[in-house]
Amino acid sequence: MKKILLLFKLLSLKEKKLFYLLIILTFLSMILEIMGLATVIPLISIILENDLNNIPFLSEFIPLEIESKKIVPFTLIAIGFIFIIKNLYLAFFANFLVRFGLDTEKRLGQTLYEGYIKLPYLKFVEKKYSSLIYNTTRAIDLFRDSLHLVAVLFTEILIFIGILSFLFLIDPYTLYVVGAVMV
Repeated sequence: MKKILLLFKLLSLKEKKLFYLLIILTFLSMILEIMGLATVIPLISIILENDLNNIPFLSEFIPLEIESKKIVPFTLIAIGFIFIIKNLYLAFFANFLVRFGLDTEKRLGQTLYEGYIKLPYLKFVEKKYSSLIYNTTRAIDLFRDSLHLVAVLFTEILIFIGILSFLFLIDPYTLYVVGAVMV
């Protein structure tokens, strides 16, 4: 946890604001992932029984009476649309995450380089050349990768908690049984 806080301290004010935006976007991706999972249940019911009446919460969202012949195509189109929207958003989210890491890496590299340029000559000569190169290249790459991994870990934990919550709302007993078997 201390290392994660150290990562956060190295961010500039603008990057901290973008990190908070990243957290909000992560919550939105969690909601879209749960929505994608939630579409599987009506899809299975409609394909097996060709009827929307077995899904009470779905009839609130779809007030239209749909002919039984059109239920499956209508459902597949609606679910396909949901998955397209979800995947477009997730592509945007991944792009935002990578761009955030690269911009942070660029700023840190420039800051370190400027710091080394402004060093007095005698202090610059005292430092090992290999450590200067390492700090301006590999250390910044490690920082970017660490930042990316923390963001991905946070995203995956949120999605996991969201899916568990959704499954708990759908059928708590099955969730307990599956959880007991997995442990």
